[in-house]
Amino acid sequence: GVQLDDAAAVEVLNDGHFSGIFQFNGMALQSITKQFRVTEFDDIVSVTALGRPGPLASGGAHEWVRRKNGINPVVYPHPIFEPFLRETLGIVLYQEQVMEIGRQVGGLDWGQVTALRKAMSKSLGVEYFDQFGDPWKSGAIAKGVNPQDADKVWDDLCAYGSWSFNKSHSVAYGLISYYCCWLKAHYPFEFAAATLSHEQDPARQIKILREMNDEGYKYVPVDAEQSGLKWSVGLRDGERLLVGPLTAVKGIGPKLTQQILHSRAVSGEMPPRAAKLLENPQTDIDSLWPVRDAFA
Repeated sequence: GVQLDDAAAVEVLNDGHFSGIFQFNGMALQSITKQFRVTEFDDIVSVTALGRPGPLASGGAHEWVRRKNGINPVVYPHPIFEPFLRETLGIVLYQEQVMEIGRQVGGLDWGQVTALRKAMSKSLGVEYFDQFGDPWKSGAIAKGVNPQDADKVWDDLCAYGSWSFNKSHSVAYGLISYYCCWLKAHYPFEFAAATLSHEQDPARQIKILREMNDEGYKYVPVDAEQSGLKWSVGLRDGERLLVGPLTAVKGIGPKLTQQILHSRAVSGEMPPRAAKLLENPQTDIDSLWPVRDAFA
């Protein structure tokens, strides 16, 4: 099975090779990832939660990166919070942390903690949270937290917690991202072909192909002898490359594609109509820079 400590897998993210990686197609996660070195699976889980509106708007994501890079020290508002915040460098990041701190530090009952969780999942915001502030602060002060620290932590819980992400979701999403990284690290062409086969829009395919071109992948829009129903990995002049499907050619649909594949397997001769279309094939992905090429 796939191990979660594969060095090559995390290097995919450190190299900035984001194309096809679940979640990392967006600018938010890419921006955070470019600011530190990913060393383990837990970093992917953290970035999954950090790239949400709450941590980005509140400054939590920025502070996490600075602590991860050793620029800012990892600090806790009070020693009592370290067990709950150690794994996230002292930053309130997950809903589960807010629930634990609410229950074990502030002494909220399970009904109140459940209400907090629902407020987080629905992003009800700071105003909703504040109704729990006084009872939470009373519980924290009773455990030895001074009133000023209790006020500060509650403000942090409201700022981060009211928009925080569910850790169990972060782990599940992060696992898919990690598997994508692992596949890309160990089976790069196969992963690229699968990614392109699952993207039907030519404009988005071109975007993916541009990224992959920067990462060192060559491609051909179609190959009369090697193309099939989906994107595949082919050979040209002894080099591996990505090969577009027959259906990318204008005028070739699923029915003609099946005829081509059947003829190729049985006789090796191309149906006359297909042979004509493949003499000078036209596709929507003939060029990665169609506007530039039009004026070249």
